[in-house]
Amino acid sequence: GLLSLPPELLTEILILLPIDEKVVDVGLSCKRLAQFIFTTYSFARMHFQHQHTVYRLSGVSPAPCIADYLHDKQLHTLL
Repeated sequence: GLLSLPPELLTEILILLPIDEKVVDVGLSCKRLAQFIFTTYSFARMHFQHQHTVYRLSGVSPAPCIADYLHDKQLHTLL
């Protein structure tokens, strides 16, 4: 399954998720993914950079960072 993938490949898949409830749902689906998504600085940086590029190319305002999203949704205790 997803958890058996090498970390590099898992990162490439997870950065495609938009910074919204989908990434939170995936992060809450298991402990390993939660640690990876919510506490790994390198993942957060890559995820934000990727999403910012996607939004910039589409002409939409920049994506929030995951910490801002979690705080806005009152889920900041996950951090």
